[in-house]
Amino acid sequence: MKLGPLDFNRVIGVPVRLGIGSKEKEEFLAHVLSRHSKENQPFETPLQYYHDHSNMVPKWLNDHGNYQYTLTEASLGLLFEAYGK
Repeated sequence: MKLGPLDFNRVIGVPVRLGIGSKEKEEFLAHVLSRHSKENQPFETPLQYYHDHSNMVPKWLNDHGNYQYTLTEASLGLLFEAYGK
């Protein structure tokens, strides 16, 4: 099943615990999800961020260079468990 931004509920407030062992990483994944939803961008479209998050590659993010990232299948699965419709 291919997931898109409309398959998720809005992220409101502090993200739920996703179980990846780092609050900062979980907050960033929730931010990426929220941004894709707000901009109605498919998850395959890399979005650019202001900081380096390469410490989350390759398990949670795909790196497209120049601080551009997309979510991996693993991170989308965890996010869907927490925020999926």
